[in-house]
Amino acid sequence: EDIPKFSSPIFSQMLQCLYREWIVIKRDWGTRVGKIAKKIFFALVLGILFLQIGNEQKDANARVGLVFILILQNAMGVQDSIPLFMKKKQVFYAQENAGYYHGSAFFLAQQLVKIPFYFVELVVFLLILYPMVGLNGGVGSEQFGFTLVILFLTILVSDAYVMTVCAFSPNSITAQAISPVGFVMFLLFCGYLITVDDIPDYWIWMNYLSFFTYTFRGL
Repeated sequence: EDIPKFSSPIFSQMLQCLYREWIVIKRDWGTRVGKIAKKIFFALVLGILFLQIGNEQKDANARVGLVFILILQNAMGVQDSIPLFMKKKQVFYAQENAGYYHGSAFFLAQQLVKIPFYFVELVVFLLILYPMVGLNGGVGSEQFGFTLVILFLTILVSDAYVMTVCAFSPNSITAQAISPVGFVMFLLFCGYLITVDDIPDYWIWMNYLSFFTYTFRGL
């Protein structure tokens, strides 16, 4: 009878990986505080730049531009996790070969442990920016909640994309070189820099592939 490679079920493995990641985060609260400080800084800069923009036709370009910047700033902000994840990847290979846990348990734990921190960072960001810019409904409105959900899902998908790039990259330098290329392609065909009607037929598939397309339309 074949002996299973892993002694515990995958759910238990995931919980063990989650606990380990939580311990790592607790030892490095300075990084999390720094991320929130960065969000506050960008929220203030954008809030001052787009301070109380109007709802008239002449303000349409400014509002669309703000939406594009929101997508760009929140999505590409996940790239700063690449060096740390690549270090963890080397540890993962050794421990996975030793039968500690399955790859899916490790990667799922990596995603789940970041969810509350991404959410808090985004809430802080929007609580500052939303009233400064004067977006529809104000803080606490249905529109505010919809904006929060859309941007939060975009961050999670962006993080999953970055982790996929890291999984297939041999080192941190390669991952940091490849990841921005994908983001630029997704942003290029999301419908802001070039309208959907102007995208050549042989490139239109990128508009559907880009997850920024759906964020841009949603916001």
